[in-house]
Amino acid sequence: ARETQAALDEYDRVLKTDPAHEEAVVYKSQVLVEEGRGTEAVKSLRGFMKKSPDSVLAAYYLGRAEQHLGHFDEAVRAYRKAIELRPGFVQGSLALGYLYEEKRMNPQAVVVYKALYDESQDLTAANRLATIFLKDEKYEQSIPYLEAVQASDPDDMNVRVKLGLVEMELKRYEKAIVTFNSILEKN
Repeated sequence: ARETQAALDEYDRVLKTDPAHEEAVVYKSQVLVEEGRGTEAVKSLRGFMKKSPDSVLAAYYLGRAEQHLGHFDEAVRAYRKAIELRPGFVQGSLALGYLYEEKRMNPQAVVVYKALYDESQDLTAANRLATIFLKDEKYEQSIPYLEAVQASDPDDMNVRVKLGLVEMELKRYEKAIVTFNSILEKN
């Protein structure tokens, strides 16, 4: 507890001399959240954002702090702000997508992940899209994302099996046989 307070005091000292020090406010907020003081983290980040409204990291960590407190709407707004400030911001987009998934809001998560994937070809977004489509039994829609993940790691057995099973679901038995035979050959 003493070390934690010393760290918080040091971040406050830095922020007193340089109120626009982004790293100090971000680290301070992380410590506060870890200590169960999320409300203080939110207050600190909101104050910082008033002085530095273009801080992508402050907006992102505000989203994390709000999410930690269970403030869904505020977290969404903060993550959206971070993404608006830096389009293609992978961590912000993934955090927003995960938040929607936690709330069983898959259509909203799909929109976020698709935007990220279309912009950056991010494989985590592709994996999340494939997972959501598979859960929703939208097999045809899962294929391009499964193929993208497989292209990045051809030895990923999990994705190869998923592709084979999707092909079976879609009654593409010849393709499924080829896929499963290639899996057997690798082992």
